[in-house]
Amino acid sequence: MNGSDVFQVYEVPWNDFTDALRSEMKEQIGADIVDRIVCDLEDGFEVYTYIQGDLDFDLKDALERKYGTDAALPNVLTVMLLSEIYNTPEENIRLHADHKQNPVVEVYVKQ
Repeated sequence: MNGSDVFQVYEVPWNDFTDALRSEMKEQIGADIVDRIVCDLEDGFEVYTYIQGDLDFDLKDALERKYGTDAALPNVLTVMLLSEIYNTPEENIRLHADHKQNPVVEVYVKQ
């Protein structure tokens, strides 16, 4: 990314954002296995998507191979799902989320 990059910004209400991530997960693997989606203001404005902890080991292992683990790269699963939703490579996605009174997620998609 550089200073001359142009971004399309989508402001998405928190509930719509989480519903879209869950829907994309269901489309990708056939089930909504998202445990929770949180915005952690201690890390700035990161959005974390966690899969259910009681999944069959083989399924969880396959997902971690495909998307990485949240422990190592907390935003990977969120960005992977968003790249599918916005039909753009992962490197073109940036997020700004503010989970306060009226949570809104700003999704920046590089043009």
